[in-house]
Amino acid sequence: MLQDSRLELGFGAAILRNSATLTRAECSAHPCGGGGISLGDTASATLHAGAMVQDNCAELGGGILLSGWSAAIVSGVVSQNHARDGGGMAVVNASVMEWEGSARCAENAATARGGCLFHDGDRVTFAGRAEVDGNRAASGGGVFSYKGLALQGGLGAATVVT
Repeated sequence: MLQDSRLELGFGAAILRNSATLTRAECSAHPCGGGGISLGDTASATLHAGAMVQDNCAELGGGILLSGWSAAIVSGVVSQNHARDGGGMAVVNASVMEWEGSARCAENAATARGGCLFHDGDRVTFAGRAEVDGNRAASGGGVFSYKGLALQGGLGAATVVT
């Protein structure tokens, strides 16, 4: 477990893999993104079931930021994170994010757009039993997207609640 970390300059406080937990990381550089995890350029990562990114903050993507040509597969929990845009996560530029299994994005907050997710990237796919619930923002409490989102496995399988 990585807890109470602080990043003064740059992006992201940690890269999480497997069943790790990241709590209370803060990114304070300006502009700053990915309070918990930041993937840029051609980076990729998998957040496995059981892994949690919680109680982090940044300007863009409080829990997770994907930028550049990065990609992530999320099966874990992203909760109680805070940002201006994308309280839980932000996917921008040519980035791709896939939610699968029992991934959960809950109780995140954004002061502007996308309580759970701010999306201005290439593709975001919700599959399996992915759940977005209890998030809040001035615009798009659950999801704020400039581009399309994909729901796979039927509308009853993935749940997006604003």
